[in-house]
Amino acid sequence: MKGPLAQLGRYHVIDRIASGGMASVYRARMETIEGFSKIVALKIMHPHLAEDEEHVAMFLDEGRLCARLAHPNLVSVFDFGSIDGYRFMAMEYYEGLSLSALTRHLRRSQQSIGLGWCLAILREVLAGLDHAHNLNDESGCPLSIVHRDISPENILVTTQGEVKIIDFGIALDNERRCVSRTGIVKGKVGYMSPEQAGGRTLDRRTDIYAVGVMGYELITGQSLFGEGTTQELRQRIARAGDAVVKPGTLPHPNVEEAIVRALRREPDDRHATSGAFASKLDAVLEELEWSQDRAALGVLVTEAVESVQGVRKAQEARRKREEARRQPRDPIALKAPRSKRKKTPRQSTTVSSTPAEWAIDVAARWAANTALALFSLGVLMELFGVSFSMP
Repeated sequence: MKGPLAQLGRYHVIDRIASGGMASVYRARMETIEGFSKIVALKIMHPHLAEDEEHVAMFLDEGRLCARLAHPNLVSVFDFGSIDGYRFMAMEYYEGLSLSALTRHLRRSQQSIGLGWCLAILREVLAGLDHAHNLNDESGCPLSIVHRDISPENILVTTQGEVKIIDFGIALDNERRCVSRTGIVKGKVGYMSPEQAGGRTLDRRTDIYAVGVMGYELITGQSLFGEGTTQELRQRIARAGDAVVKPGTLPHPNVEEAIVRALRREPDDRHATSGAFASKLDAVLEELEWSQDRAALGVLVTEAVESVQGVRKAQEARRKREEARRQPRDPIALKAPRSKRKKTPRQSTTVSSTPAEWAIDVAARWAANTALALFSLGVLMELFGVSFSMP
């Protein structure tokens, strides 16, 4: 940007929430001439990409697609356009954390989210995906949406206990104008399906695989495909078979069955729909007699938000101290030492006098001090009513 953006049309920018490869998301206040005011999330495309046709097409595709989505587990977009060369979309703002930030906080504080909440969060994600996967255009034809980037970073958990899927920036659909070039693989590698890592044709079942990976990691706290470079992980996932989860790894047999099926190598062997996967998790929750409400999750997220904000403030303070320490010293303090100058002896101000003059001066001072003492004594005697007479 030319400088810190403070105002974009009717949106007053407050601060930046997040930044990605194509855009940054800001917390902003929407104000109208009628006096209506509302806090929103404002996604603004990076200006250096504004002249790139492919990135502009991707941003426009995301805006058009998100404007169609209306579901409790998806973030709503209500405004979209371009002002003064800045391409933007305005979305509902929710206080909360990404699922990845929430789980990091819980690990640091040695807490566990618990199996019940893990399954409930996955179930909410699947509900949002099921809505997107089954969305039709105005003529009733399927849009065949594939999110392509389901991961903990793109799941928002709010302080109200809500679960939202965000960032449809690389989603596929039948109306998409920007088509990925052959051989270009998009998405977070650790959550790709074998067909996505291998650059093959994708459908909704690749999102189901991603939810399976996310579920395994959320429940076990372990990475499914381990560590490695991007290329190493892609090759590992592209060659992955059905046995990516060792038997007995997950804490409940029915949970293991649902997750393992989501992680089948062949799409035809997975859950046919996100709704079918969600039904399996619902059955486990019913079996566990799990009955926590959203408020409990909201409390957990609120505590995590406060902790994370405290950590960020401490990091910012430390960064400022480091910057101050690296700053050059005051140039005035770096002046060359002044040249030595010859000291001239001070002239005495004492006036010499003769012995006779000195004696007269002493007598005068004694007389003055005696008179002052007698005057003070008289004042005190009068004040306290004391009198005396001479014999």
